[in-house]
Amino acid sequence: MRTITLAVVAAVAVVALGSCATAAKETKWVRPNSTADLWNKDDMECDRDGYQSHPGPGERKDAYERCLTARGWQKQSVEESEK
Repeated sequence: MRTITLAVVAAVAVVALGSCATAAKETKWVRPNSTADLWNKDDMECDRDGYQSHPGPGERKDAYERCLTARGWQKQSVEESEK
């Protein structure tokens, strides 16, 4: 009986996680005429600045995204940016 219960729980978990994966859209940051070196620099600096100035994880993410946007980066879905 315990084996069947564990199997049912595992099956439900797989379905639930699969639903989450399909619901979340993959995104990336793009900027016209940018280079990988420029992205690495801006990514590192915005991450550092967000970490140093904002204590909460949600606040850090918002600060990071505002920093990248201020530097000319735009967040796009992977499908949109590959068209």
